[in-house]
Amino acid sequence: MSKEKKSRGIKCLLEEKLVAGQEPDRYFRYPFQSLMTAAEWRNVEMSVEYAQHLGKKISMFHYPYFSQVLGLWRIFWNSKKVASRQGGGG
Repeated sequence: MSKEKKSRGIKCLLEEKLVAGQEPDRYFRYPFQSLMTAAEWRNVEMSVEYAQHLGKKISMFHYPYFSQVLGLWRIFWNSKKVASRQGGGG
């Protein structure tokens, strides 16, 4: 399969998912599924923060890894607790 054809296939799949997300009859998401993405987004934010840290020419060994990981787990467990109350995240 050519690279261009593969790229078109990915775009079509993405477009299909985007359209499905806009049509309530075709796409349903439980509230706890959205709550549980908080840890994923924090992971993305941590990557940006780490890149900014390195961009300042500060040693990678001075990055607060442990406090970042602790914060990530805190977000995960708080999200799980809320999601459990919403009927998911079991």
